[in-house]
Amino acid sequence: MIQTKVRDNSIFSINTILILWLALWSVNFMGQGTNIVMFGGIILIIIFLFKGRSISFSFLIIFYIIFLFGALYSIFLNYYFDYDILRGYRELFIPITLFTIGFLSMDKKKSVMYNAKLIKNFFITISFFLFLYAILNLISHLNLFGEVLIYERKIYDIWSKELVEATAQGSRLTLITSMLIPWILYRQSFSKVSGICIISCALISIISTLIMGNRSLLMILGITLSITFILYLKQNNNDIKRTVQFLIILFIVAVLCIILFVYDIFGVKTFYESSSLYMRMEKSSGSWFEDPRVKAWIMAFVGLYFNPMGGSKTQLELSIPHNLWLDIAYTTGVIPFTLIVIITLFYIFLIIRLFRTDELPESFKIFVCAISIALLLNLMIEPILSGHYVLFMIFMFQLGLIQGLVNKIKSENSG
Repeated sequence: MIQTKVRDNSIFSINTILILWLALWSVNFMGQGTNIVMFGGIILIIIFLFKGRSISFSFLIIFYIIFLFGALYSIFLNYYFDYDILRGYRELFIPITLFTIGFLSMDKKKSVMYNAKLIKNFFITISFFLFLYAILNLISHLNLFGEVLIYERKIYDIWSKELVEATAQGSRLTLITSMLIPWILYRQSFSKVSGICIISCALISIISTLIMGNRSLLMILGITLSITFILYLKQNNNDIKRTVQFLIILFIVAVLCIILFVYDIFGVKTFYESSSLYMRMEKSSGSWFEDPRVKAWIMAFVGLYFNPMGGSKTQLELSIPHNLWLDIAYTTGVIPFTLIVIITLFYIFLIIRLFRTDELPESFKIFVCAISIALLLNLMIEPILSGHYVLFMIFMFQLGLIQGLVNKIKSENSG
């Protein structure tokens, strides 16, 4: 009995350290988020290995592909742009560090449900502190400058004391907002405190999006809601009763929103029409295919045929395609592009494996699907490796977590 308690306390302390590490990284503490990931991550890996956490052959396969991607991407990047060789540590070591920590944090001695709850707690921690960082930046900016300029959408950064792109702040609000969807579908799986926190943070995030003039969060929320609801119906075998209940709730919410807006209750309409987003939408015109970002995607993809080794030689209307996979193709060519596509396919395959397993509650599956869809959508529309690197780090960390959980499930089924 004494040994069991000691082991539980030891594991608890490791998870506490891990959550603290996630919080400091997500809030970019003192502007040192990348260094916290790198050097704190190495310490965590040593602790996990010292505690006897093991790796698998499937882990080594993905580890090698991530390492190969980081090495080749760094080599091409340094060749084309003559970066300092030390800069390569970010692309080379941080992805494999995050992937390894995610995998090792799944404890094979504990139950599947224990590990699933860990993943949920990890993502709530990451999402909340990303949100906190973005909101503190926005509050500081409004306190100093009074508004966000529509022609120069930059936000004050509390750590660097400089103005940074508003989109970089908006992307930090995506995950906490996407959690609103699993909360709506499976409220009973969240504590009251978590539920209140998610609702409050999501509403504040939407208001902040209007202030900053960002469209991405609203688009991502809408698409994530649609896809997640389809998965929810599949879970429940297209249960008519559940479908009708959900649609009624959506209809009531929509009607309330329309009434609040039309009659300007609580100044909702006035606030929206004075926001940066409204002014930006008013000035935008043309079809979706005329959007500069979509044009950049098409040109970058076609340009890969003419410039297979990258080098940023394809002529674009933007400085970069604003898409993780196409950015990599555009700058470093077809080889790193192929590797990141393989890594992404592993990620999607593992998410599908989780969704189809019987060992996990349906609420957890929807939780993972919602944050994964939101994350992938965000990776599709922003310059990830050159401005939104935190999203790529989360992507690598989640890949390790999900593979660790899938391996745990496999080991239990085979045992």
